[in-house]
Amino acid sequence: MTQPGADPPGTSVAADRSAQSRPNLRIAEAVLDCNRPEVALAFWEAALGYERGWAGGPFAELHDPQARGLTLLFQQVPEAKIVKNRVHLDLTTPDMPREVARLSSLGAGVLREVSESGARWTVMTDPEGNEFCVVAGSPPAE
Repeated sequence: MTQPGADPPGTSVAADRSAQSRPNLRIAEAVLDCNRPEVALAFWEAALGYERGWAGGPFAELHDPQARGLTLLFQQVPEAKIVKNRVHLDLTTPDMPREVARLSSLGAGVLREVSESGARWTVMTDPEGNEFCVVAGSPPAE
């Protein structure tokens, strides 16, 4: 016997309710604010091996030519970066010292090195001051 208010056995009403309550979202891209989009684009293009995509108005896109990584959208803004990012990118590599040196040669700055709870990473800034981390580890298999 079915309880009052319960879905009859064999119906998909409960499944429909569950599907309706799940988010219908995906992360489309990460947006980085910048004053000098050309400087930011050139840095991240070289840092990640990404390619330039569309551009228009205050926006320009970089995307992974292998379609594995997150698309980056650069938004030109009038104000300079003042405080720490609330969201940042983590880049993982099996050779952290080499990548930190390479990114530094491209114009990144090193803020600090961290070793915590068995993990190691270097906090860096891009030429626009946006913070990101280079994490010791292996990138996902291709």
